Amino acid sequence: MQLYELTYLINPDLSEEEASDLCQRIDKMAGEKDRLAAGAPKKIRLSYPIKNKEAAFLAGGVFESEPEKIRELKKAIEKEEGILRFLLNKKEIAREKPAKRADKERPKMKALPKKLKTKPEKKVDLKVIEKDLDKILDES
Repeated sequence: MQLYELTYLINPDLSEEEASDLCQRIDKMAGEKDRLAAGAPKKIRLSYPIKNKEAAFLAGGVFESEPEKIRELKKAIEKEEGILRFLLNKKEIAREKPAKRADKERPKMKALPKKLKTKPEKKVDLKVIEKDLDKILDES
């Protein structure tokens, strides 16, 4: 069994009752017992015209089925005159995420060294610098 999602647009010229009946027929084609989630058709405005229609009923659902039945379902939906367009997608079944590693397995980071503190230099008096400078200049 594979999980599928079917979304389709129904001709807006049909009444709401006729659109609901069409949805029920498609549900039976898809396999009503396998149906997981379905929504009632609701009228929407289309972004661009499809088969010269500015609006349509939007319907769809999610169901499980065998791949052989899907081919038959596609053919049956294509023959339906009330359906403007449909999309049938294979859905992936959500898989469990792998368990996170325990803290013991994680490599631990070494502590960063603290900023080295340098000893402040002793302040030198200007008079001492001048004397040293005079000595150096006198020698040359």
